[in-house]
Amino acid sequence: MSNILIRPLCNQDCRDVYDWRNDENTRKMSLNSDFIDYDHHKSWFSNMLGSHNYVGIIGEINSEKIGIVHFRENDEEAFVSINLNPNFRGRGLSSQFLAKSLDFYLTDRQNTTRFLAEIKCDNIKSERIFKNNNFAFFSNQDGVNKFRRVNFINKGGKNV
Repeated sequence: MSNILIRPLCNQDCRDVYDWRNDENTRKMSLNSDFIDYDHHKSWFSNMLGSHNYVGIIGEINSEKIGIVHFRENDEEAFVSINLNPNFRGRGLSSQFLAKSLDFYLTDRQNTTRFLAEIKCDNIKSERIFKNNNFAFFSNQDGVNKFRRVNFINKGGKNV
C-alpha cells in the first residue's frame, strides 16, 4: 500500500487541477465533458477555496501530487468526486486516496451524515473506487448512476 499524504487544496494547486480536469480521459468520464478555459477554471477554483460549502483535498506521494478529491456540501450531506493526475492512473491508488480523503474530511465535518457520488454509467473504474469505499448504487437518471456511502461512523460517533 502506498503512503499517500493528504492535505487541503491551496492556490498553488490551481494549474495542476486545471490540467487534470481537461485531460482527455477525464473529460470523457466527467458529467461535463466540455473543455474548460483557464479563466473560467480560475474563477471556479477561487470560489471553491473561499466557500464553506466546498472542501478540496490533494493527495501526494513523495511530494508529487496524485490527484484531487472534492466535497460539495449541502446541509448534512456532501457530494464527492475524485480526479487523479493522469500520471498516477492505473497504479491502484484511487481507493486508498478516496478513503484517506473521506477520513480527513470527517475530522472537521462531524455533522455530515451522508456522502453521495454521481458517476457516468460507463465509468466502471470510478464506480469500483466508490464501491470499495462503502458506496452503494441507489438510482440512475439520464445516464448517471448515483451512489450513497453506507455503514460508516462519523467522528461525532453517529453510525449512519
